[in-house]
Amino acid sequence: MYFPYLRGKQYELIALKELLTEGLIGENIIPIIEPVKESSQFTKVIECFASKNKMLGIIKNPEVGSYKKEKDNQRTLFPTKKNYMDAILMDNEIDEKMFDNIETKKFSSIFKRPDSIKLVDLLSSLKLQPKYTLIPDDSRIKRALGDFDKVILRDNFVKQKRNADYLKVPKDTDGIPDEFFSDDHLFFKQEGYVGFSDYSIIGEDYLESGFAPVAVAIHIVYFDQSDVLRIKHFVSDSNDDINDPAGKFGEALEKLVNWYEENKNDMHMTEGLSQLINHFHLGTYPGLGVVKKLSLMHHLELVNWYLEGKPEL
Repeated sequence: MYFPYLRGKQYELIALKELLTEGLIGENIIPIIEPVKESSQFTKVIECFASKNKMLGIIKNPEVGSYKKEKDNQRTLFPTKKNYMDAILMDNEIDEKMFDNIETKKFSSIFKRPDSIKLVDLLSSLKLQPKYTLIPDDSRIKRALGDFDKVILRDNFVKQKRNADYLKVPKDTDGIPDEFFSDDHLFFKQEGYVGFSDYSIIGEDYLESGFAPVAVAIHIVYFDQSDVLRIKHFVSDSNDDINDPAGKFGEALEKLVNWYEENKNDMHMTEGLSQLINHFHLGTYPGLGVVKKLSLMHHLELVNWYLEGKPEL
């Protein structure tokens, strides 16, 4: 089972809503959302998952974003009707009231730091054992959690300081920067986990707002012949200044389309990838937020396709 860990930014929320509406993610995927601010889009996503009777995890004590500073907003941010799974980041400053009215069957915990394992005793005193527990690849945390149903959480996206720096990633034989992304989907069960989790093509680092980039980069994951998940970085070439983002997008997108045409017989077409290619043929520029949304949609749908046994279209 796959638990993509996402922040509540607009493009991430819209990606989830569109995938679910189109039936492109199923029972093998439970997104975990760390809300960063109150928004109508966030409410729409919760309602969409509820209408499809699909599980969604919502972090009650986010570490990033404006909501973290406005805890009084919790009453308005979280719907009174509990149609989602509570998720709690376990840290030393946790408030025991956070666990009020939590149902064990609809509760997941997230341990990111070794020092947080002292809070296992708190869960025991409250007679709570989470349905799922996300943890990093840390043997100390794994031992301390004993028979908890654990999910391996990694940041698989190697984030560069600037988009142009992805051009420095070693290139594949096709001349495109290419690197390992993940093989947790292959080995999580034999390593004692019930699922795997990551931050998709966004990465764990959180930025409140974006900025005008010198280069445009499109990040696309794919399965190699061994079913290992790898990632390619399609980067613009005219990277001297911040002017003409649409032109830079066109340069990066042309590389993606050429690569796809060379490899389409070995690839699964997704809605996100299809929309990116369509922008190339139409000569349109949807904006960088939409580009990131479509790359995210591609990743989640591709993993869903794999977990469902790679059915033929």
